[in-house]
Amino acid sequence: MKTINRRLSTLRHFARCLVSLQTLDHNFMEGVENLATGTGKRTSAGPIVEDFRSYLEAQKVSKNTVKNYVSDVRQFLAWVESVNSQQTHPNN
Repeated sequence: MKTINRRLSTLRHFARCLVSLQTLDHNFMEGVENLATGTGKRTSAGPIVEDFRSYLEAQKVSKNTVKNYVSDVRQFLAWVESVNSQQTHPNN
C-alpha cells in the first residue's frame, strides 16, 4: 500500500511539474487521492524526466525523494510505452 501511495504522490508531483512547465494545460492527477490504509525497464523519456528532476530539486525535495520520484516516473513511462506497443502490435 505504501508503494502505491508513494507512486500516486510521485505522479501528482509530476503532473504539477508538467503544468508548471506549461507542457500540459490540465493536471491529469487532479482529484486522485491515496488509497486508504487497509485496502487491499527504463524508457528513453528525453529531457522531460531531467526537467522533472530539476523541478523537484528547486522545490528542495530530499535527494532520496528525488531519486524515488524519478524512478517512479521512468517506470510509469515504460509502462505507457509497453501498453502503446501492445496496442500498436497486438500479435507481439
